[in-house]
Amino acid sequence: MHRRICFYLATILLLLSFSIQIIEAKVKIEKVSKVAVARFYIDNYDYVSMQMVEQDFVDALQKAQTMKVKAFMLYSNSGGPFFIITGKEEMLQVDKHLDELKKKIDDMTTRDFKQGEVKSSRQVLASGPKYRSETYLNGKLTDTYETDWDAGYFKPSTSTYKSSSGTYVTKTFYVAPKYRTEYTYEKGTTTTIEGIYHFARNIYIIE
Repeated sequence: MHRRICFYLATILLLLSFSIQIIEAKVKIEKVSKVAVARFYIDNYDYVSMQMVEQDFVDALQKAQTMKVKAFMLYSNSGGPFFIITGKEEMLQVDKHLDELKKKIDDMTTRDFKQGEVKSSRQVLASGPKYRSETYLNGKLTDTYETDWDAGYFKPSTSTYKSSSGTYVTKTFYVAPKYRTEYTYEKGTTTTIEGIYHFARNIYIIE
């Protein structure tokens, strides 16, 4: 019985140790000229939490403070700087810059609205009937006139007038009303993706 209990305890400790190793991120600092460049590494994006980010950022900044550098840069996994701090005194303001980073992560939150299914549709009047005339000089449109018309359909007509400047042709016709389809939808849904999700996939490098 005692051996069995010891075996179970050893198994649990082994699993806990394995789990801790899995979710542990790595922070690597490289000195490039007078700049401390930090990169974060992880085994799986799903393990990244705000608590982990805070710890990694503080660790990185504290390591940078021990170097003779004038700036700190947290790099994204695409190879460019994501967060920059310049000045030795500024690098000592850990809480200030941690709040700035958290605000930046929060701003990365996205919301995607998905329209609900169509519940019903109907035709609505977009533009009423019109009376329209167009005047052409030598085949080129030179003047138009249009107004609302409620006297019903009429046949188009064409009149021609010649002058010293050329031939005028005036076309008069009925413009039919136009309709558009108006839809009524079921209630839509909004999907929110937290900023930490985007941050993890933009900053952490998978090892």
